[in-house]
Amino acid sequence: MSVRDHLLLLTLCMFSTCGYLRSATQTLFSPEDKPGTHLVTMINNARKRVHAAVYMLTDKHIATALVRAKNKRNVDVQLVTDASCLDTRGNQIQFLKSNRIDIFLFPSTKTSSGHTSHIMHHKFAVIDDKVWTGSYNWTWSANYRNQENVIISDDVSAVSKFEKQFDRLKNRCGPSIRFPKRKSLGMKEGVEYLVKKTRGYGAKR
Repeated sequence: MSVRDHLLLLTLCMFSTCGYLRSATQTLFSPEDKPGTHLVTMINNARKRVHAAVYMLTDKHIATALVRAKNKRNVDVQLVTDASCLDTRGNQIQFLKSNRIDIFLFPSTKTSSGHTSHIMHHKFAVIDDKVWTGSYNWTWSANYRNQENVIISDDVSAVSKFEKQFDRLKNRCGPSIRFPKRKSLGMKEGVEYLVKKTRGYGAKR
């Protein structure tokens, strides 16, 4: 085989069967695949960043992994979550904040009928050079009871777009929140505290 043929074969290999330039994608389903175990492993292996936008976070194992990443390995850990998470029993927001995790609280609102609206309903994370996304909230029920899905990808374009969306969400939240140490906040108090500290941001939602 000539040098030219070798080069042609190598080029075809790179763009097709060998997949050197392809992104890797992994798909998980709960409860069968226990996505929470995979998520904790990814966080434990993180070396640069964990930028997560998650509607609900009550799983202590995930929260503990985030704290270890921040305080043991100096990983840049940031979390955007919805204000309604503060009203959820077992939420880990206060635990994360007390362990130096940057929390950005999205100021969703409650209607006159008591329903929550304008919510931050994402469930994604940029972990180093991969993106984790799907229907999976970071809760015990999502891992063991619910029918959920997760896609993990290292596609460069996707990772970049999710990181940009994370920055947009942070800007919509205002600055990182320093919750008062005197007590835990519910959604109403959390939003009021956010509005006060951000000089009215979110007051006209």
